Amino acid sequence: MRRVLFVLLAAAACNHSAPRSLEIVPPGPDGGPVDASVPADAGPDAGPDAGPDAGPDAGPDAGPDAGPDAGPDAGSPDAGPADAGMTKLGQVETISTSDGWTFPSAGLPSGTVMGASMDEGGNLWVAGGNAGVYVQTAGSGSFRGYGLGDGLHPYGYLRDKIAADYGVPDGSPADRSPSLDATPVISISGGPAGTAFVGYQGRDGCEDEWDRYGETLADHEKANPAIYKSGDADRVSLAGGGISVWHYDIYSGPGVVSNETLGREKLCSVRRILFEHGSNRVWIGANHGFALGFSDNGQAWEHVHPGINDVHGWMMTDAYYGIALDLVPHQDKTGASFFDVWFGGMIRTTRFRFGEESGDFWKAQPRTEMYASSSATAGNIATDLPAQAAYWNRIDVWPDPIGERWNPPLDWRSREPDAKNPADWNYDNVSGIAAMPSGYAFIASFTNGLRLLDHDGRYADDLTQYLPSRQLGAIARDPTDDSVWIAYRDGHGVTRLMPDGSMLQYGGGALGPNAGSAVWDLQIAPGTPRKVIVAFRRGAVGVYSGR
Repeated sequence: MRRVLFVLLAAAACNHSAPRSLEIVPPGPDGGPVDASVPADAGPDAGPDAGPDAGPDAGPDAGPDAGPDAGPDAGSPDAGPADAGMTKLGQVETISTSDGWTFPSAGLPSGTVMGASMDEGGNLWVAGGNAGVYVQTAGSGSFRGYGLGDGLHPYGYLRDKIAADYGVPDGSPADRSPSLDATPVISISGGPAGTAFVGYQGRDGCEDEWDRYGETLADHEKANPAIYKSGDADRVSLAGGGISVWHYDIYSGPGVVSNETLGREKLCSVRRILFEHGSNRVWIGANHGFALGFSDNGQAWEHVHPGINDVHGWMMTDAYYGIALDLVPHQDKTGASFFDVWFGGMIRTTRFRFGEESGDFWKAQPRTEMYASSSATAGNIATDLPAQAAYWNRIDVWPDPIGERWNPPLDWRSREPDAKNPADWNYDNVSGIAAMPSGYAFIASFTNGLRLLDHDGRYADDLTQYLPSRQLGAIARDPTDDSVWIAYRDGHGVTRLMPDGSMLQYGGGALGPNAGSAVWDLQIAPGTPRKVIVAFRRGAVGVYSGR
């Protein structure tokens, strides 16, 4: 059975009045493309957002609501691993047996296991790249694959005058010849029993296509909807012998964004997707920014990004692989609990203050995005406390040589890096985040290793020296004992960082031939007993249920 919801997404403004942006693709672990098996992302935002001194993004309720200043992102920690009880850093034990591990692989494609996750009913889901979505029901037996013919929807739908001009009725598929080769399944998150949330890679150029020819209706009509409406996400549920699908068409329609009145199409490649268990929220990390979806109605809101502007007015923002629910609860007036959410990408990381704003997405937005409270302070925010707080919340985990301000907190004058000058950048390339009950967060990178931040994003320590590689593919906190599981894009097995700082290294003796496989996704299944889910790209899933 196939079910499709057409989605209109509320949004904040991104200005696209300047030329198309420079395309920059972050280097892969070997200095080459990020992944030859998946189409490359367009690089840091392929179109300008706000311009260097544009002030706050004009989304709904975008007034200055800054909250406390996070303080300087100091070069030395206020508190480090020892203060967090990690007194045995550097003590490594290699695990030589496979006790506790199973490696289901029957039915899976070879070489395209991008992600794996377990839903609340114990069904194991796999993002299988161009082979589609795979499910092992109730954690046993072979995996069964589902593709376009079964209802997967890596594309959106035509609408309004643009649809009529293409000679098709409103609501028809934007892509008449869809292909999972062009729009593979690249991310997945288990949801309620029998349900998973699936993220797709958009077609090449999807981020820029809508604005490619200009901003008028005639310009947008020249754009190819099979490109600008490609990718996005699906809710996929088991239904009888097949699947039922709702599509999240992540865009803003006409009249939603104040300075993009004809609509906006920016987010298309869903790098990470996270279902927030116990709620109806689905957090979406994509190419240009992040969005919030809703599991019970197929709708979503887009978008926010901790991006920065360069000297050309290009918004530098991309590749939000890092998503983690913060563990410090915040209660609204009714006593309902909400949580902030950590997002990390190629350029910056943020603790999105969703919980502090009692679940108000749009009030939280300027606390990440605000550049200045007004044009009068944009050049120097020395007296603009809300803008200072937002600045500290655009966290440069591995600092760039040139930042967006001269020398905070001593000098708040505006300064922009140059996207064309590699010497201005040290890309963070965040691949995952593990948020801890203490408020600390481990930030993993696929080029830089592992760093520890405090709750306000201040540097606490760099743990890369203790790991077998700096090319981290995924990281997750284990709620059973607060250990942290780490996997690698370059095939160095799996590391388990224990609460006392000691490490267990799972290599060939524990993982067999999977030890040399790249891993881009590692998750912890909901509930008990513990199940650690590792997606081995070579064509297997590791499930650890030991001590």
